[in-house]
Amino acid sequence: IYFLGKFYADQILRPITKITRRVNEIEASNLHLRMDPGKSNDELQELVLTFNKMLDRLETSFEIQNNFLSHASHELKNPLTAILGEAEITLSKPRSVESYVESIQNISKEAARLELLTDNLFKLAQASFDGQGLIRKPFRIDEMIMFLKKEFLKTKPDRQIHFNLKTPEADGDLLVLNGFESMFEIAMTNLIENA
Repeated sequence: IYFLGKFYADQILRPITKITRRVNEIEASNLHLRMDPGKSNDELQELVLTFNKMLDRLETSFEIQNNFLSHASHELKNPLTAILGEAEITLSKPRSVESYVESIQNISKEAARLELLTDNLFKLAQASFDGQGLIRKPFRIDEMIMFLKKEFLKTKPDRQIHFNLKTPEADGDLLVLNGFESMFEIAMTNLIENA
């Protein structure tokens, strides 16, 4: 009875042991691994499928985080390098007052650019998520562009920005976009800044 009971207990616990072993193999570096749900149609298969779905979500989150960090470090490096380079050149030898003023103006421009990048990255990190990803909602493109123009001209009043939005009033619905407003705002801000 003892050996027969042990045999059946091993048979019953074998799938759980297999699941436990596989779960212990999965780490942050190999989130692509999945568990085999098998052919049985029972609670263990449902548990394995649920666990695989959770791994899918985790893997997507890790990829988003890695892409964000890579993009952030690349974008922030340029203005920081410019600020440090300008400061080093300015401090390397005595200069005229005009030269110091020019150097501080250059540093100020790069710091403003760094602030804009940081703000954009913060908006990207704070983008609204639902269970499936970013939330789509309708917004007017023309209103957003005019708002971004006004905000841009606050920091750089010497610039001139012209938009040509020739749309009849009756076709105002053509200016409504159903999408990711925060992402579109970041893209438009970058286009205005680069233009």
